[in-house]
Amino acid sequence: MRVRIIWLVAAVFSVGLATTAFAQGNTTGAISGRVVDQFDGVLPNVTVTATSPALQGERTTVTSANGDFMLPFLPPGEYTMVVELAGFKTATKVVRVAATQTVPAKVALELAGVSETVTVTAPRPDGISRTTAAATAVQQATVELLPLNRGLDATAALAPGVLRAGITSRTTGLGVTTISGAPSYDNLFLMNGVVLNENLRGQPIGLYIEDAIQETTVVSSGVSAEFGRFSGGMVNAVTKSGGNVFSGSFRSTFENDDWRSRTPLNEAKTDKVIPTYEYTFGGPVLRDKFWFFTAGRLVEETRAFQTQFTNLAWERVRDEKRYEAKATYAIDPRHSVRGSYLYKKTVTDGDAFSTNILDLASLTNREDPEKLFALNYNGIVGSGFFLEAQYAAREGSAIGAGSRYTDLIRGTLLVDNQRGGARYNSPTFCGVCREEERDNTDLLLKGSWFLSTPRAGSHNVVVGYDTFNDMRAADNHQSGSGYRILGTTAILSGNGVFPVFNNDGRSTILQWNPILVPTQGTNFRVHSLFANDVWRWTDRVSLNLGLRFDRNQGRDATGVLIANDQKLSPRVGITWDPAGNGMWTVNGSYGVYVSALNNTIANSASIAGNSTTLQWAYTGPAINTDLTAPLVTAEQAINTVFDWFNANGGTARPLVGVSLPGIQVRIPESLVSPSATEYAGGVTRKLGDRGVLRVDTVYRDFNDFYSTRTDTATGRIEVDPLTLQEVASGGRPLDVRVIENTNDMSRQYAAMNTMLTWHAGSRLDVSAAYTLSRTWGNFDGENEGSGPVPVEPALYPEYRQERWNYPTGDLIGDQRHKARVWGTWRVPMDERFGGVSLGALFNIDSSTPYGAVGTIDPSGYVTGQSYVTPLTQARYYFTARDEYRTDASTRTDVAVTYDYRFGGPRRVAMFVKADVVNLFDQSALVNPFVVDQSVLTASNSPTRFQRFNPFTETPVQGTHWDVGPNFGKAVNRFAYQLPRQLRVAVGVRF
Repeated sequence: MRVRIIWLVAAVFSVGLATTAFAQGNTTGAISGRVVDQFDGVLPNVTVTATSPALQGERTTVTSANGDFMLPFLPPGEYTMVVELAGFKTATKVVRVAATQTVPAKVALELAGVSETVTVTAPRPDGISRTTAAATAVQQATVELLPLNRGLDATAALAPGVLRAGITSRTTGLGVTTISGAPSYDNLFLMNGVVLNENLRGQPIGLYIEDAIQETTVVSSGVSAEFGRFSGGMVNAVTKSGGNVFSGSFRSTFENDDWRSRTPLNEAKTDKVIPTYEYTFGGPVLRDKFWFFTAGRLVEETRAFQTQFTNLAWERVRDEKRYEAKATYAIDPRHSVRGSYLYKKTVTDGDAFSTNILDLASLTNREDPEKLFALNYNGIVGSGFFLEAQYAAREGSAIGAGSRYTDLIRGTLLVDNQRGGARYNSPTFCGVCREEERDNTDLLLKGSWFLSTPRAGSHNVVVGYDTFNDMRAADNHQSGSGYRILGTTAILSGNGVFPVFNNDGRSTILQWNPILVPTQGTNFRVHSLFANDVWRWTDRVSLNLGLRFDRNQGRDATGVLIANDQKLSPRVGITWDPAGNGMWTVNGSYGVYVSALNNTIANSASIAGNSTTLQWAYTGPAINTDLTAPLVTAEQAINTVFDWFNANGGTARPLVGVSLPGIQVRIPESLVSPSATEYAGGVTRKLGDRGVLRVDTVYRDFNDFYSTRTDTATGRIEVDPLTLQEVASGGRPLDVRVIENTNDMSRQYAAMNTMLTWHAGSRLDVSAAYTLSRTWGNFDGENEGSGPVPVEPALYPEYRQERWNYPTGDLIGDQRHKARVWGTWRVPMDERFGGVSLGALFNIDSSTPYGAVGTIDPSGYVTGQSYVTPLTQARYYFTARDEYRTDASTRTDVAVTYDYRFGGPRRVAMFVKADVVNLFDQSALVNPFVVDQSVLTASNSPTRFQRFNPFTETPVQGTHWDVGPNFGKAVNRFAYQLPRQLRVAVGVRF
């Protein structure tokens, strides 16, 4: 089978199958087109020259015998294209080139006459692609005039197909980015073509300076085969590179927590002005030969937070510094190299792993240094032959993220099961153990060939190789002491949190998480081959044909090879211009997207670095269950639990839950990368020279989900009770758990995405994006605490049923409607006194789902099984998984920018900008992850509710279960949409 696949890939390369003109690692674009005479006859040997302030020197080519031409490796920017042929009038055309996109250009030359030059006025750039790829390009110059934070998250959210309704960011309290129905960890974020995704949750690292960004492109469907390792979409940002003229900027953005309204919770605020300083500077070292660019961003911010349920206020202080340096060298007009270095270090005091904490003892101090190096080469090696190579390496660390204490009292994490796993007494993880390393490397080699034929049109054939290595080294201590106590609930009295540990043997669990073997570091490498051909068959029909081959070679933290699979990803598409004049464009595409292996899940069967989990039911003295007795403190309760534990067998006691990675948890067969199959189609309408409207429909079906399984076929082993190592006999028996892939679950996505741009005049630009979508199935695949997680229907399957344990419905991140309308207007006034620009952004977001999910113990209702540790805690959906929804919301944001130009040809501009977010201070409950979803059952409220047989009985609310007293209410301010807030910036550009 492997030989057949290799031969198939080789055959595809030899015939030049293809895709659209994108390239992972490529931050440039291209202009491709045809030159004809006034009677539409092709013109060979025409000289085409492109110049731009963004380009070193000029780029020149000559049309083929069929009139076709290609200008590759053009940095994003506005280009003046001069088309010349003896006997014809010279034509000049202005074209806007976006990163990773090929711009079509057809030029008609007239016979020479009185006027020897014809200037073609090109339509203003609209940022909407005309290919099968649903791509939206947003220039940072537009972002600067809008009321946005100017980061990748806010810019990407403008595009259709992009939602922020998934799990919540710990840093911002906002939903993280999801694209085209995929889990939030499965998108590709690039900066200058280099991967920005962090290793655990796949979110983009802030290794950029907002003022240095030039353009951001979002692709949500019809993605080229040159891009891989994701099942969602792609966000690619490009930073500036300097030029032949020295230029730069300095700005300070001022924020203050006190410059915002309060949410309905009336939370505390911090009155402190927070300046964020940014600078950029670039220019020539040698004109048209050697350019440099540098940028920086410095901020020390103080934000007010409060604990959930207890409402204790604290301030989080983050000191963050970011720097960028870039150099671009033109070896000659046909060859260039670019090197870049990005550095960021964040020091945080008052950090919390989860927003669901009950006390200030859960806070910690941490450092997060990050650095990224990249080296890129572009070369034109012959007539129609192009080469590109890129190497990138990122290094990141997490230092001090956890408890500073390792003793049993201050280092043991306590959990309130009744309040959704709320944490207290000690921070999550260990902050004085080994620092965590999160790194990656990427090598890209690519060759292109532009071929023009008289009968088969033009071909831009690309072949390439990409190898990416995802590396992580961590000893994943779950607490400072290694212990957690999962308690029944807690009593909140004044500023104190008093544990409630019931002794019924079900509702309170003592958990130990030792690290048996230190990590050696993971290496999850993906080798990829791709072949592409952008085939312009006729002036009306273009084909994008592509194939990608991905092979995993993944080694866990012990060095064991656990993934050696391979997959093919066909990507095909067609674009049809019915009239041949560009007014209408119809496209359709089919594609398969293969994800990279997730580091956390793929390493979950490694003994090295992973925490073992051993759980014992607490049956000692009941603690704080008698409301008439004096309250027992957390310190006293912890001492009582461990005194009972050590006096009654200690670790030799019967287990109720166990996970021994590398021993009892195994990956017996190679893991397979999850994937998604996509069908997409759309139509684009050019609205004269003023605008463009594009509508796309997308359907995706996701496959090969991560799963964990323990059943009668997985068997059991025996381990030494002291060393926890496997023995042939005489040890403690344990059920074997297997990590694998499954297609027994479901995740589907369907959407209609609409994008409109309209240039109402020289001063007014308006854009709108609308997404009508649904994400449904029974696979969420992630949570706020762990990020990616495997599904569990096959984990003791006799103790579950689909109808109540993993029912089908709308999933996390589902949002039916999302709309963004934005525009900028340059106010008419005498520019001698400066200029005023107005920007506005109107947001519409529909609700997101959640259900009433509780924990039950099904073990007493299953017979005939011989598991060592049968399932005693199972999720039970007492309602449909999408029974409840948050509020729909609308919001209007506005910005006013005043600028004044002076000096020389008025090259220096000073500016002042004010943003008002949520101008009308509208309020809605929008974030289900910080809405109370507590459900009470006999497992966490044994004295109040009766147990029931989940296989034969229908639970009765009030008898067997109930929602918590605050169910559906906000637990902190991030449950609400952003209240009205002010942001002010001042600066200078030259």
